[in-house]
Amino acid sequence: MALTVERLMAQGVVVANPEHTVDYVLRQILTLDIQAVPVADEAGKPVGIVRSRDLLRSKDPESPVSEVMSRDVVTIDRGARVEAAASLMRRNRQRQLVVTEGQKIVGILSAFDFLQLVEGGSFDPGDAAAEFRTGVIDLSKFRKSLEDDKS
Repeated sequence: MALTVERLMAQGVVVANPEHTVDYVLRQILTLDIQAVPVADEAGKPVGIVRSRDLLRSKDPESPVSEVMSRDVVTIDRGARVEAAASLMRRNRQRQLVVTEGQKIVGILSAFDFLQLVEGGSFDPGDAAAEFRTGVIDLSKFRKSLEDDKS
């Protein structure tokens, strides 16, 4: 069975609307220790993403995030394979992908999530590359390694 974005993504993410203030989004990023907040319209459709570095462009903390958000939000369907997500991130030079189901935001996938996947197990990098190419990843390796680390 192929590993999908849904199994790797962060769910229950904070989503801002374009009228939220820069200060509001900054407080969310600092409080939750996250790097980005997707921005959605009233229907829940992604219209942008605010990354911590975007907030540096703001001179007024009360200005709407629509003034500083990146409008080139890159999305991926929750059922997509992780290989497709990794390729999309690399090609678009993105650290986060907004995960959607239909047109609605359901999560976020970050480069950090991929690092956690790799860190989760001690395995040969050559084997991992082969597993990613074939879409077959044996998660029992990762779970066993985590259990061994806790002992």
